[in-house]
Amino acid sequence: MTLSNVSPIPGPVLAPLGERWPAVMASPERHRVQVLLTVLSGPARGRYAFRPDAEYFYPASTIKVCACAAALMMIDRLGRAGLVPGGTSTRAAYPDGTRTTVHDLILRSCAISDNDAFNRLFDLAGHEALNLAMWGLGLRSCVLNHHVGDRPAGAEARRTPRVTLGEGPDALEIHERRSALTPRTRGVPGLLVGRARIEGGRAADGPFDMSAKNRLSLGDLHRLVLMIAEPSAEPGLTLSPASRRLLIDAMTRFPRQCPGGDTLPDGWAKFAWAGAVRASEGATATGKSGRAYGFTTENTILRAPGKPTLALTATIDTNENGVVGDDVYEYETIASPFLADLGELTTRWAWATV
Repeated sequence: MTLSNVSPIPGPVLAPLGERWPAVMASPERHRVQVLLTVLSGPARGRYAFRPDAEYFYPASTIKVCACAAALMMIDRLGRAGLVPGGTSTRAAYPDGTRTTVHDLILRSCAISDNDAFNRLFDLAGHEALNLAMWGLGLRSCVLNHHVGDRPAGAEARRTPRVTLGEGPDALEIHERRSALTPRTRGVPGLLVGRARIEGGRAADGPFDMSAKNRLSLGDLHRLVLMIAEPSAEPGLTLSPASRRLLIDAMTRFPRQCPGGDTLPDGWAKFAWAGAVRASEGATATGKSGRAYGFTTENTILRAPGKPTLALTATIDTNENGVVGDDVYEYETIASPFLADLGELTTRWAWATV
């Protein structure tokens, strides 16, 4: 997606957002606020932006859909070759004894943002193939260098363990792979984050250098969610109909509709949806959010019966003390309600014209 055909976010959205969040919107650069909005039909049809990719932001769990898409592309390819007849119901076995299905890994990665499920999809696709798959989709900003959670990074993340797909005499063994790629983010403003950091359990002065961390630009995140859920608007991702249905279903489900998520509320990790339901009780969201290091990012498709479909990608940094890695962030007091208000205001504006 080029930004040449993007208009500014309209006043009916930004003005009330500024009234509700004056401190944030008076200095959006401090909070690294960025927004991309695509309205797919109706009088408001078009693409709108506020500070898109003005500086680096950490995408956190939004990148889990990259591993989901790459794994599904791999399964489709193996299926067409007759090597994995079970499709996404195929069991994947790992050296630690874990046995699960690709379907379950994708569901848990998207619906409850399970780190282990994502890490296993990362290992299934492989570090090198995962990055190459995203670059092949035109997502050139993509840097996927490490697992999430407590798993090792660096060279260890670039070594993919053995994975066995299927069972019995027809099982396919994918041998250990070592990636030759060492991608880094360069030339992007704001790669140094915060005033101090905690690394390896130790405090240190000076900002956190994010150049080797995972990255996906706001524009590429926006393109990716459209490729998955609205391919007629953003073609490029080739998936079998069954694989696309699986991924869209996993990205749409509430946590309670996934094993392990029964204690989580519907609005958990569906930040913009929590505001969109104020505009329409029938609102749904298909996407993936993420938060870490003080950054909270939403990447979602918002729908309601009889209303235009919206794609909303937005990020905000809430780290008042400036220490990266101390887990003291204003997620619940600023980030979540800010993105909910953004979801409400964008949908009210787009849906009011219908």
